[in-house]
Amino acid sequence: MEPFNVTPELRALYQRAIENASSITDSERAEILRSQPPHIENPIIQEKFNLRSRQELIAKAKDNPESLTLEEADYLAPLDYPGHFMAEEDIELMYQARDAVTSPDEAAAIRNCWKIKDEDNLKESAKRRRRRELIRTMMKEPRARWVQKIVDAGLDQWGFVCFRTAYKAEKASDADWELFKGYYHEAGRGVSLLWRGLDELWPSHMSIFISDITLEGFQQPPSRTL
Repeated sequence: MEPFNVTPELRALYQRAIENASSITDSERAEILRSQPPHIENPIIQEKFNLRSRQELIAKAKDNPESLTLEEADYLAPLDYPGHFMAEEDIELMYQARDAVTSPDEAAAIRNCWKIKDEDNLKESAKRRRRRELIRTMMKEPRARWVQKIVDAGLDQWGFVCFRTAYKAEKASDADWELFKGYYHEAGRGVSLLWRGLDELWPSHMSIFISDITLEGFQQPPSRTL
């Protein structure tokens, strides 16, 4: 979210929300929460999440949090810490005002959202840790046997034959095939920097890509020889 300065008018609005939350209008509540009023926000929620309103999203997060997507959790509980742009007393005032205009149901929904986001962060941290461990292993372990075979053979060129076996399925267009070839080469270059022995072999690598509609649904891979 964009940084902002607390004007005297906004500070007065915070104070009024703390003292008399029932006097706060929808537009004022949106200003306190740095969100949008219902007539603007609800159509956004309908388009993004196929739900009718913010209240329906809150009910989903409160009563059925396991069905909540990460995007929905991010929407209800965005990372919004303006501390670098506000005085300490204004930060405290802002959070008191937000608490005052947030219903118990919404507060419970937001807590569930943060739990989901925390779990996702833990999963991502675990993935990054496993990736680092894999990279260390790949760099330390002896060459894979198939890599060593290619090294021993002293081939001028080596590579793989990649067969396109889907032509009619979703995401099986010619453009998708070209995209796959790009991913293949980028992934190969990345792995060659990590997998011991591949760094010296990759410059002589050349793979062949076969696209023929008669291969539709083909499952039995052809035999290969080194």
